[in-house]
Amino acid sequence: NSDPETMPEEPSGFGKARVPGFSQENGVLYNYDKTELVLYGDGNENTSFSVPDGVTAIWSLAFCGSVYLENIYVPDTVNFIGSTAFGGCEKLSEVRLPNGLKEISAGLFSGSLIREIRIPDGVTKISENAFEYCDNLESIYIPGSVKIVEKNAFYECPSLKNVYCGLLSKDRLGIEIEEQGNETVKNANYVFKFQIQTLGSN
Repeated sequence: NSDPETMPEEPSGFGKARVPGFSQENGVLYNYDKTELVLYGDGNENTSFSVPDGVTAIWSLAFCGSVYLENIYVPDTVNFIGSTAFGGCEKLSEVRLPNGLKEISAGLFSGSLIREIRIPDGVTKISENAFEYCDNLESIYIPGSVKIVEKNAFYECPSLKNVYCGLLSKDRLGIEIEEQGNETVKNANYVFKFQIQTLGSN
């Protein structure tokens, strides 16, 4: 069983899929015991997909270029999603992320159609290029656990207007947002925790 922190970050890692020790189910490639989703396959024409319970890691580039995929459900058993895992999924508009996630990896949703997304509590970093070219992204929930938003994380996100934040006020933001390519998220309308609670009580 691979250590998620040392899993391959490059397409060459998929060469291992052609040797014994991997398994396939409905055209989706997993490691032998199906705890890691290796490759969804850009030829898969399904519009929705639920990652099976028991999967703990999704490899880098696993869904990259899956142009038919519109929504995906990721269960709470998953605690690692590699870089650009959903990059180039140009119809992807709805994603449910797992609660055990600690990082939004580099380029994770690059070029997708998502309009809104909730970053799970416990995530500490939104990596570079994570949401670049998400033209339809209008709102995002960023929990108080996030400490850094890396450069170009929200590059070319012209529709981003609202950031719902799991913190009490902008004075206590506590998030380092790197300047380069993050103008839209820095200038968005911030709705803070106490305001969210007030809205929910109405």
